[in-house]
Amino acid sequence: MALMADKAMATPDRESKSGLLGRLASWWDSDSPAKGNASSGMTSAEQTLDDPIWPRARVDLVQRLFGDGLVWPGGEAMVNRMLRPLEQDMDVDLDKDARIVELGAGLGGIGARLSQLTGATVTAFEDRMGLVDHGVAWIEKSGASVKLDRRELYDTGLRRGFADAVIARDSFMAVRRKKHLFDHIFNVLKPTGKLVYTDLFLTGEDPECPEVAVWSAMEPRPMYLMNPESARNMLYDIGFAMPDFVDITDAYLAGIREAFGQVGTILKEAGPDALTLQPLLVAEAEYWTRRSTLMESGEVRAFCVTANIFQGGDIF
Repeated sequence: MALMADKAMATPDRESKSGLLGRLASWWDSDSPAKGNASSGMTSAEQTLDDPIWPRARVDLVQRLFGDGLVWPGGEAMVNRMLRPLEQDMDVDLDKDARIVELGAGLGGIGARLSQLTGATVTAFEDRMGLVDHGVAWIEKSGASVKLDRRELYDTGLRRGFADAVIARDSFMAVRRKKHLFDHIFNVLKPTGKLVYTDLFLTGEDPECPEVAVWSAMEPRPMYLMNPESARNMLYDIGFAMPDFVDITDAYLAGIREAFGQVGTILKEAGPDALTLQPLLVAEAEYWTRRSTLMESGEVRAFCVTANIFQGGDIF
């Protein structure tokens, strides 16, 4: 199994590339204006996109791939999939008087859309300083009603009962202290509050699954995946009602394919700058290929999780 993981996660040569990388290779070999020495003039930060400090070039590129203010695949469809549970069974209307907290907000694009749709106040937190810097600039430029701050996701400094809802996109798997995180979220939410988040989850019982371990080692920071049963039990023990898990793996993979299906258009529109974009696109494709390979192998699935505060007794 470990040998299979190494093969799946390694970067293949051009003859064996398939999927996202194969499409890129085919494009370079056809009529691409970016043929030639693609690494010319690139800084080490721009070439090494695994660095947790996001360079400006990567931030610009992922928004062209995924959508304005977004650093994840799926675009508006995935954003809507996340926001839909907030419109269902909420004891508090999400309007201008509501307060929403976004954890692991990236640039703040999801919170911005939610604020525009509902008028709610969005307080966002991101624990990667590079993204915070870019996110604050993006929010200011877009005029979005979102306050973005750099804090650990399990220590936002918010008072007890502050939020009507807490949302997060693919952020909790990088947090090792899961119970500490969910305890904090529980305290931040009002008794009528709701948690909605997406994440990757193990399909098996082994948290040290070799395939997952190889993938985690190649991520910018270690990943600490749970299986749905463990996450469900932890949330319930903390004080949430039994959470709902909806498998969104197919939509997640479709979002990745759709994003990189735009590569030809992006490079053609870039004109002379295509030479600079080529290595950025290759690195980004490699990053998402590793993640999609893990999902396609069945070792990991993507879920959207919804959990309400349990109303059966004294939650505090």
